[in-house]
Amino acid sequence: MESLLAIKFLTIIFPLYTLYILWRNEWKVLHSISDSWYLLKQRGKREEILFTIFCYILGFGLILQYPYSVTFFFGGMGMFWVGTYTQFRDIVTIKGTIHYLGAVLGIVLTLVGLSINGIWLPLFIWVFGTSLMKLLNVKNFIWWVEILAFLVIIFGLYKL
Repeated sequence: MESLLAIKFLTIIFPLYTLYILWRNEWKVLHSISDSWYLLKQRGKREEILFTIFCYILGFGLILQYPYSVTFFFGGMGMFWVGTYTQFRDIVTIKGTIHYLGAVLGIVLTLVGLSINGIWLPLFIWVFGTSLMKLLNVKNFIWWVEILAFLVIIFGLYKL
């Protein structure tokens, strides 16, 4: 029951946060969703904490899928890393590596977890879509890869 409730919550939170940052950026797409931390910080209203909360909610929602596969737990932990190491561009440190690694783990391990449970379509669509976007040299590539990942992951989680 908690698992389905978490999925429904994620289905609401991700689009709301994404729309909020688009609105704050005058409806222009950022380089990545993680760049919203910098956008919100420069507004001077201490809103950058919203990015961390957003990542923690996503991570917690994935961790609740743990009974289906341990990969969901590690994918959720990856999202916690993304939300914790927010200042990934400021200075060259391990923070950037942990941030990017967390994002990759959050997406890939969740897709692997779905695949382990016999739900292959999200992984196939994400790999195909990401490859196609790279081939077509889509502007703001990372942003669109993240959006596609969310869509296919939510679709897959509802199939669990």
